[in-house]
Amino acid sequence: MAASSRVGRPSRWAGLALLSWLLLLGLGALLLGTGARCLPVLLEYQGVTKAAHRAARALTVAEARAEFDRIALVEGVRSVQGTDLDIEAGAGGLRVRFAYQREIPLAGSAYLVFKLSGDAP
Repeated sequence: MAASSRVGRPSRWAGLALLSWLLLLGLGALLLGTGARCLPVLLEYQGVTKAAHRAARALTVAEARAEFDRIALVEGVRSVQGTDLDIEAGAGGLRVRFAYQREIPLAGSAYLVFKLSGDAP
């Protein structure tokens, strides 16, 4: 009889409450919004890397800076210019290095800071 008295009544709560769903939805929206703000930074970094690799093929430092600026214009890069590059001439050709920082405002005085750097042989 003890088993029949429990029929129809759950012994524990199953699933998530409405408040839990709202909290999860809010957290997901926050993460999605932050990710959407980070995407342009990562795409710009790819453009800078591509321009640096193309600039490393140049014969002189001046040509490398001009090539970087030309490719960066096409790629939509605004954070780094040819004058910001550290270019060294070596036996194997030019070595192009770059380093820059991007800040993404989150809320109030809170920022997400990206410190990006790279080089191209």
